[in-house]
Amino acid sequence: MKKYIILFMFLIFTILSACDNATMSNPQNNDLYIQTYDVISFNLQEFIIENNIDYKYFCNVGKINSPIDAVEKAKQIWDKEFGKIGGTYNDPTGGRKIEIAFDENSDCWLLTGTLPEDTFGTVPIALIKSNGDVMAIYMPGY
Repeated sequence: MKKYIILFMFLIFTILSACDNATMSNPQNNDLYIQTYDVISFNLQEFIIENNIDYKYFCNVGKINSPIDAVEKAKQIWDKEFGKIGGTYNDPTGGRKIEIAFDENSDCWLLTGTLPEDTFGTVPIALIKSNGDVMAIYMPGY
């Protein structure tokens, strides 16, 4: 009987250790994890024309030095603009990947939320200059 208790405790310890390691390997739970982003290029003027955007100054969120800065600032704006629906909080990105593009000629970042494949819906979009000027923020169909 003593052998079974020891074996059972060893099994429980092994399972708990495996669960703890799985949690630590999850980037969202690890403070040391560094998010990286693929940045593509885009043409701001073409984007504005193709998407019929009302291009104007909204506010300044502070200088953007990297893609990570751009994502953090866009998330702050999206949360403020689209985060509360009917009095309850709703993550505008749904915790999904954010696509990033940069136009070197206009020094402007384009940040776009994403949807899972085969899903219909809308995603937040932001145009932010590197100096922090938010030129457009919207969610089509919102």
